Amino acid sequence: MLTVNKNCPDGKDRAIYNEIVDGVVTDVSLQEGEFPKAEFTITADYQLFARISRAETKARAAVR
Repeated sequence: MLTVNKNCPDGKDRAIYNEIVDGVVTDVSLQEGEFPKAEFTITADYQLFARISRAETKARAAVR
């Protein structure tokens, strides 16, 4: 699974990569630049992810 944060405060795009094998997390890493291929990818602006984590926006409401 890849969670891509666009437009981080320094202007870069970053991603959190979670590798899951048979239901077990085998790797978690922060990625910059070229992102690895993932079966499932979530992409949003950094500010939207920040609002969700502060409970200012519900994740379901953010999906359009």
